[in-house]
Amino acid sequence: GELGAAQQRVQEAQEAAEQQRTRAAMAFSAAGAAQRALAEVEELKEQLAAAKQQESRLQALLAH
Repeated sequence: GELGAAQQRVQEAQEAAEQQRTRAAMAFSAAGAAQRALAEVEELKEQLAAAKQQESRLQALLAH
């Protein structure tokens, strides 16, 4: 009857909310992973720049 249908709707709404929460959590952790990857790329760029600087210094020393 009426009550059963209402309970069914409530349960469906709860399941949908649960799925959305799961998707949101997955998106959140993916965003976190992407952020960490970007930070690592920045760090690698800095290391590369430092290595290039060192190389230039070495070449300057060798040129003398």
